[in-house]
Amino acid sequence: MNSQAGIVRDAGGLKDLLVTIKSLKDKQKEILKNDKSTTVVKLGMMLDVAQAICLSALMREESRGSHFRADYPDQREDYLGNFVIKKVKEEMEIRFVPSQNKTT
Repeated sequence: MNSQAGIVRDAGGLKDLLVTIKSLKDKQKEILKNDKSTTVVKLGMMLDVAQAICLSALMREESRGSHFRADYPDQREDYLGNFVIKKVKEEMEIRFVPSQNKTT
């Protein structure tokens, strides 16, 4: 997570990390069939958060604040806002909500 979704990121690293997260989620679900401990349940939640971070970082094709995309080093005014992610069943829904305080 730290090497591919740290402060400096790029699309290739984020996509690779999403593949790794999916693999870990699949393993966690298999373990959960026989082990419903808090640790295993929390692992699933942590993997959901990791996936949400990667998806939002992948969608934001610019650099802003502590989010730096090596493949998109400049800020873009059309990305002034927030990505909102919601888990629906097993899928993540992501949408962009523009800021009400756009600068001119």
